[in-house]
Amino acid sequence: MAQDNNELYKFINHKSIHEGLADLKQFVANHPVLHLDERLKDVESDFRLMADFMLKGYKDERRTQLYRELLHRLYVIAYDTELDLKTKTDPLYIAARARSQRLDFSHDAVQTQLETFVQDVAMLSLESAGSRADKEHYLYLQHHQYMSSLFDAILVSTHWKENDAEFFGSLIVSPTIDALDAQLIVSAITLSLTARYDINRLRTLVAVYRQSKDEFVRQRALVGFALNMHSPEGDGSQKEILQEVLKDETARRELLELQMQIFYCNDTDSDNAKISKEIIPNLMKGNNFTITKFGILEKEDDPMEDILNPGAADKAMEEMEQSMRKIYDMQKAGSDVYFGGFSHMKRFAFFYTLSNWFVPFYIEHPELSKVRQELKGNKFLDLLFSGGPFCDSDKYSFALAMSGVMERLPANVREMMNSAEAFGPVMNPEEMMKPAYIRRMYLQDLYRFFRLFQQKNAFPNPFDMEYDNRALFLQNADLDYPPFYPCILEFCQFLLKRKEGARVEAVLNVYNMPASTERDMLYACSFMTQEYYVPAVNALKQVLNASPENEKALKLYGQCCFHLEDYEEALQTYDKLVSINPDSFSYRLGAAITRINIAEEDALQQGVDELYKLDYEHPDNRNVIRALGWGLLEQQRPEQAEKMYAKLLEANRPQPQDYLHAACCKWMLNQVDKAASLLGKFKETAANDFLRGLQGVKNLLVRNGISETDITIMVDLLQA
Repeated sequence: MAQDNNELYKFINHKSIHEGLADLKQFVANHPVLHLDERLKDVESDFRLMADFMLKGYKDERRTQLYRELLHRLYVIAYDTELDLKTKTDPLYIAARARSQRLDFSHDAVQTQLETFVQDVAMLSLESAGSRADKEHYLYLQHHQYMSSLFDAILVSTHWKENDAEFFGSLIVSPTIDALDAQLIVSAITLSLTARYDINRLRTLVAVYRQSKDEFVRQRALVGFALNMHSPEGDGSQKEILQEVLKDETARRELLELQMQIFYCNDTDSDNAKISKEIIPNLMKGNNFTITKFGILEKEDDPMEDILNPGAADKAMEEMEQSMRKIYDMQKAGSDVYFGGFSHMKRFAFFYTLSNWFVPFYIEHPELSKVRQELKGNKFLDLLFSGGPFCDSDKYSFALAMSGVMERLPANVREMMNSAEAFGPVMNPEEMMKPAYIRRMYLQDLYRFFRLFQQKNAFPNPFDMEYDNRALFLQNADLDYPPFYPCILEFCQFLLKRKEGARVEAVLNVYNMPASTERDMLYACSFMTQEYYVPAVNALKQVLNASPENEKALKLYGQCCFHLEDYEEALQTYDKLVSINPDSFSYRLGAAITRINIAEEDALQQGVDELYKLDYEHPDNRNVIRALGWGLLEQQRPEQAEKMYAKLLEANRPQPQDYLHAACCKWMLNQVDKAASLLGKFKETAANDFLRGLQGVKNLLVRNGISETDITIMVDLLQA
């Protein structure tokens, strides 16, 4: 279980009440600020009673179920004990407990407070224009403070009972409370669930996802339970809940899309590095402003520029537009293109309040009151609210950054801030209401919190792929549901495109999926990316037994046999592929390369002859030249091979093996100094593969009169 005190929960995995009782007592003894929970005595008493009945020979059909219930009661005590320690030792939890201490957390009080706020907002319309603004500000301020305390209260509340789940589930989907409040409560439940697993909190989020009519609430709930399916109890309760979700086709599809989106979130650093290196420099070239201590000033046009560089302005504008288009295309593909810029704008006091990281953007937020005053008469906030292509967290950053800056901007920039174009390409309103877009924006909010919040270490990071598989939630056996299999296969294709072969194998192993061409091909591809060629061959044989003419399977099978140095089988496979598609360049090349690796003179000659044909048909194809060079070396024709390697080394960016094989050629021609120089370049480019590469060509060199002693001396010289 992914919690700070893993040892405290190991009894759940071991399914041992005796171990749990001992560990809990020891845990309390190790932390003087804690006191032994009275409920522990009840569990211990009930366990002894059960054991006594068993020892007396009584049969009880419910004994297994009762044992599970005792384990669950023990888990709840462990949950509450660990939480109690947090609220006494962890600064974040200490503050959250203090801020929420005076809040009445009873169900009736919470519901009344939230419903009263909606009624009070409605009554504002009856107020006179003169008094409405002050009353509105006070109302939103009071409610903001209440919601912040409620958020903290949910975080530090003990393990929920079923009636807690039922209450919050019905409250969140109720039309009598504000939709923004519903979203914030969902996030509070999510964060507390991320900190430590609670089946009833998860049950709440699932119920909200299935019942809510508000897409923003639904998507937050989906993200909340999907990222927190790390049940340690293993009693089947979570599986039962999730299997109900999977009965809905839309839910299955949204879980698949969410899983893919999480991978895009984790690409954020590489995406922003690409933007910084490849896109931002072009944008800066077209920048027509300069920053001074008096504000941002527009640069004056250089009158000589049009004379000296006619068309330069148009070219600069075109490059800038292309750069903006690249960013827009990356965003459309799922990239978080704004993280790099906004990650430096989370130091406002606003972000010291825990709940503010999760609150949906709304103009009336009390901490935007100063910004509202400064931007009076400007549509900036309204446009930011309705159409800015940013997540809520970044919208708050943007709005707060504008405070005190607007008056120092040039007049034409201020005017631009009055139009939607200020935020880049205008988002389609319909697109912004789609579940995938809503979900992506919320994921970006969460990602920023777990990356940038000052006290983020108080929580496990659910985006961490190496941490208990929470982020890779489709690798969860509780989702093993046959109608979900097509989505799992599609996800595995997605992983393969990302070169994540090991994850493909791990995901497929979780599901009791019947054998099929698609599944076995995925297994084969997964094994091949990990260089596990024997299991890959076995998987491909399954496919070929069912479909002997399957070209893709044959091609992969030929490659595997080649890697396993089973050249006879590889050649049969490539010859079959050539008979199926005689015009295929790749099949002919594969057959030719396989022939030159067979230790028979006739096969070698056939391979070289075919490579000469391919070289004539496809001049300057490096793979053909590379193979032909090696074939000629195998035929002990280094003079002809030398021409091939000259072509390869003259081209841009030769491969490491080109240096190695060219060195062999030079050595066979007794040009030892040139061979040494080329081997030096091979060592530089091949890094850790240097010795393995030399081992691979050792037989060729020995067959051509170069002794093992000479090879050893060469290695010593190069490694000196």
